[in-house]
Amino acid sequence: MTKHTSIHWLLGSFLALFLVSGCSSDFQHNPFAFGEDDFLENPNVDFAGTPSTPDPVTIDPDPLVTPPPTPTPPSGSTIESWEDSFTQDTNDAVDMVWIVDDSGSMSNEQALLAAEASAYTTALENSAVDFRTIVITTKASTDSKLQSLCDEVLGDTDGIITNSTSSYFAECIGEVGANGGGEEGMEALRRALDPDYANGPMNPNFLREGVPLHAVFVSDEEDGPGPVVGEVYGSTTVTQSLIDQLLAEETPNLIDHGRGNDGREAYFPLIDTHKSFFEELKGDASLFTAHAIVFEYLHSDANSSDTCHRQDSTEEVGERYITLAHETGGTVADLCSDWGTTLGEIGLEASGIHRCFQLTYEPYDVSGIDVTVDGETPEAGSVSYQSAGNKICFSEPPDVGSEIVVNYDYLVD
Repeated sequence: MTKHTSIHWLLGSFLALFLVSGCSSDFQHNPFAFGEDDFLENPNVDFAGTPSTPDPVTIDPDPLVTPPPTPTPPSGSTIESWEDSFTQDTNDAVDMVWIVDDSGSMSNEQALLAAEASAYTTALENSAVDFRTIVITTKASTDSKLQSLCDEVLGDTDGIITNSTSSYFAECIGEVGANGGGEEGMEALRRALDPDYANGPMNPNFLREGVPLHAVFVSDEEDGPGPVVGEVYGSTTVTQSLIDQLLAEETPNLIDHGRGNDGREAYFPLIDTHKSFFEELKGDASLFTAHAIVFEYLHSDANSSDTCHRQDSTEEVGERYITLAHETGGTVADLCSDWGTTLGEIGLEASGIHRCFQLTYEPYDVSGIDVTVDGETPEAGSVSYQSAGNKICFSEPPDVGSEIVVNYDYLVD
């Protein structure tokens, strides 16, 4: 399993695709964009200015702190007021893709996912949403891993789980295996859904027009890695001249580079281009949501009492997956969190029932956020602001049909 040390310089599989296609011009989509870290010191603070209970789906390694006094705006900046409003509603239908890491270190996590699979399907079934689910792996370089792994389980070529076959979801997870080693989750999803993929559409009968698409990434490593200078792919050795050729042919702001684990030069496609591809695929940015079940911090660096502590070095923070989930309003959960809670929340989110609501702007002073549900102030301590994702979260989802209004101030430069 290839390793790398930088989680800020991420590499893309556009190079692998370029090599597989014989360095031809068949490559049409550069699927990556470079993301920024957006994590502030205090992700869980209630509006009374006291520490709140952390998100039950998220393990936060940092202690909660009391927010500072109301800040003074920088010179030349102004403060504006804003109101966000949301209606708690359900989706009529949803298409779900699970992208599960098939590397050798994932066998335990796959077993936990399969064991709690009913929490996901039950949440969908209870909402009466018309759902469809496929399962693929993070190994973008193998086409058979990009086609739904549920085909043999269901006995059909499409491999699409529906309301009537939801009991087979756990069995589909068992088809992932732990002998792949590819961790190119975002690129795997792109190839699995791209109708113009060079090797032909992988799941041509899956996506439905106008139906929300939710993607769930499950991995113990960062998105990537991919080729580095000096490595051999097929019969081709990656050289600097080949890299230079690729860079000359691609839009410069879509590619960046860093160093692999052994110091050799590595190239990473950039996150926003992935996000844009999926949003354009659906024709509406609001119809794409990513979720991430990954390591939010390194448990191997944590206290020895950490029950999720690993004795090896296979774990990596899934920063790219986390960024994509936050940018699309999805759920982020640590691999060591309670799987039943995590899967149930993802099922609810996919059905359209939200516990968290993403704000338009970043509040200037979180202690000044005002939230009402159907005109009433929620019970004290039942709502918190989470800087990671810039959202307000309820301890329990508001009732279907509820009107949630959030008023706050934001800074205008």
